[in-house]
Order: sequence, then C-alpha cells, then structure tokens
Amino acid sequence: MTDNASFRKSSHSEGAANCVEIAPAAPHSTLIRDTKAPAHGHLAIDAGAWSFLVTFLKA
Repeated sequence: MTDNASFRKSSHSEGAANCVEIAPAAPHSTLIRDTKAPAHGHLAIDAGAWSFLVTFLKA
C-alpha cells in the first residue's frame, strides 16, 4: 500500500527545514512521513485523528 502512495508536501513548507509529507491511504486514513528521511517509514493515522491534528495546528 505505501510503496506506491502519492506523498505530497504542502506548498506552505517551501524553504522550511522541518517538513512532513502526507498521502491518503485506504480505508479512511492518512500517512505522514519526514521529508528528509522518507526511507525511515511513516505514521498511519485514522481520519478522526487527522482532522483533530489539522484543526489543532490551524488554531
């Protein structure tokens, strides 16, 4: 599943040193990985946790 996941980095991250990439995953989850170390793996979080995280970070 993650070998062909389409990870993307936010356009707000350009030039920043501490970035993460995200990719949608089925069913109803999001994958998160370190941009500088993609080979080190990823975190998979469910839709509820992802929604909470995004809301928290935007606050």
